[in-house]
Amino acid sequence: MVNESEMLEEQRRAIPVQADVDVLVVGAGSAGIAAAVAAAEAGRSTMLVDASGMVGGTLVAQFLEGSAGYHDAAGNLIVRGFVGRLIEMLLDYGSSPGHTVDQTGYSVTRLPYNHAELGLCEAVFLGEAGVRVQLNTMVVDVVLDRSGPLPVISHVVLEGKGGRHAVRPAVVIDASGDADVAFKAGAAFQTDWADARQPSSLLFKVGSLDFDELLRYFRSHPEDFREGSSISEPLDDVLHLWGFGALLAQARADGRLALNRDELQLAGWHRRGEAIVNLSRVQGDALDSGWSGRAAIEVSLQVLEIARFFREYVPGGANSYVQQVASRLGVRESRRVLGDYTMSADDVRAGARFDDAVGLGGFPIDIHDPSGTSLSFAEPLVSAYQIPYRSLVVGGLGNLLVAGRCMSATHEAAGSLRLTPQCFVTGEAAGTAAALSVIEGTSPRDIDPADLAERLRARNVILHV
Repeated sequence: MVNESEMLEEQRRAIPVQADVDVLVVGAGSAGIAAAVAAAEAGRSTMLVDASGMVGGTLVAQFLEGSAGYHDAAGNLIVRGFVGRLIEMLLDYGSSPGHTVDQTGYSVTRLPYNHAELGLCEAVFLGEAGVRVQLNTMVVDVVLDRSGPLPVISHVVLEGKGGRHAVRPAVVIDASGDADVAFKAGAAFQTDWADARQPSSLLFKVGSLDFDELLRYFRSHPEDFREGSSISEPLDDVLHLWGFGALLAQARADGRLALNRDELQLAGWHRRGEAIVNLSRVQGDALDSGWSGRAAIEVSLQVLEIARFFREYVPGGANSYVQQVASRLGVRESRRVLGDYTMSADDVRAGARFDDAVGLGGFPIDIHDPSGTSLSFAEPLVSAYQIPYRSLVVGGLGNLLVAGRCMSATHEAAGSLRLTPQCFVTGEAAGTAAALSVIEGTSPRDIDPADLAERLRARNVILHV
C-alpha cells in the first residue's frame, strides 16, 4: 500500500531552452486566441500553447450551444474588436447566421455557430497573424527571477510530444481557464467560492429530431418553457428552447431519469434535425486530478439517460440518437486570481466605469446551483459595465497577465464575466497590453492605460456605450 507521505525525487536534468518570445500565451480558447492574435498583430513574437490537440477551447470542444453577451439590455452592441472580425469570417463561410434574437428572452441576442468551422476560422486567424502554435503541450513548471522589485517569470517549462523544453518569455498571458501558470508561479487566488462552486456540464448533440412535432408541443404548452420565450415565423436557422420541466418531472416519476433537473436548454438546427442539449450536471473540484475521471463516468450515465428521455418523452424525439458528445467537460468555475483590482457584483450591477477600462460586459449575473434543480441566481443587468485592466494584472508578479474566466473577480461578478464575449474582450486587452509593455520595455502593470485604450480603439474594441 502506498504511504501518502512517500515522496519520489525526480532526477535532475538539463532542459533545452527552445525559444525566446515576446509574449507567451497559455490556453487556446477564446481568451487565448484573442490575446495571441492581438500581440502578434502588434508586431511582437508570440507563442500560443495548449494542452489539447486543437484550438478553440470551450466553444469548439465543449459544444457550447451558442454564445451570448454581445449586447447590453438596451440592445447596444458592446463587444466587437477581434471577435467582430471572427464573426465576419464565420458569416462569410456560412458558419454562423450572426447575432440572432434570444428566443428564450434571457438575454437580448445569441450567436449560434458551427463548432468545427469556428475552430477552423480561429486557426486561420492565428496563422495569418504569425502566431507560433504548440498543441499537445502542457505547462509543467515556471522559473521565477526574484532579483527585481517583483518576481518575474523568466522561463516556462513545457512538455510536448517531443519531450520537455523551456521558453523564455518577456510577458506571459495565462488564458488557461484554470489559471495554471498563475498557480505554478505562486500567485494568490480568490477564496470566496469553495462552498458555492458552479457545477460542470457535458453537452452533446442529438440527431434525427422531428422539429415540426417538437414545435407543436412548444406552441401548445407554453407553460412548460421559460417565460418570455418566443419562436418567430418563418423559423430562424437556429432555435433555442429553454424548459421541458413537465416532461423531465414525468421521466423522474417513472424512474427513467435520475438527474434532478427542472429545465434543459436546447439549441436546434431544424433543417438538419440536430440539436445541442445542455442538461447534465456534475459537482466537484475541477482542480482535483482524480475528479475528471470520476466526473466523466457520472455524466456518461446522465447522457445515456437524457438520450433515452428524448426518445421516450420528448415530442419529435422518438427516432433521435446521440450524434456526438463534447470532448471534454465544460467547467464554469475553478481558480480566479487575486489581481490588482477585483471586480465585484456591485461593479457589475452598477454599470461601473473605470479609468483603465479595456472593454465591456453586460450579460446577467448567471450562477448555476451546485446541488439544486436550476439556476441558483440569475440577475439581469440594466446597463453595461466596464472591465478594468487592473483585473487582468496578477498581484505580486511582474510580467504575468490573465484573461478569461480566471481574471480577478468575485464569485458573483464572475457569473457575468465568464461569458465567451468577455473572454474575447479580456484576451484582446491582455495581448495588446503585453505587446505594449514589450515595445516600451516596461512591466505590464506600468503601461499607460490611456495608451492601451488608444490601441484597443484602433482595434475597433468598444470601450464606452
